[in-house]
Amino acid sequence: MNVFSKVAVQDGGEMVFHEDNAQEGQAITFRTEMDLLIVLSNTPHPLDTSTVYPSVPVKLEAGASEPVGKDDICLNLCRENRRAFENTWEANLLAEGFTAAVPAE
Repeated sequence: MNVFSKVAVQDGGEMVFHEDNAQEGQAITFRTEMDLLIVLSNTPHPLDTSTVYPSVPVKLEAGASEPVGKDDICLNLCRENRRAFENTWEANLLAEGFTAAVPAE
């Protein structure tokens, strides 16, 4: 997943790299309800035509998120999100040896 470079796809399928899309100090937060392996690479995008690639620092922080509440935006944004949460809750219960139902809407 590329989170700071912007590439647009034209009607004919051509991919166009947008320079200067990411600005210094920008941040992104990922949230996962399951264990996650992250591989981070601070390298230029293959479509970037620049010949100078400055080395810039990247700050990575990891921590626990707040428990999922009934009003959680990620849970309630769409049905697909809710289904993903329910599948995760069920997988977690099965991994622990439980077969209880997932929380209701």
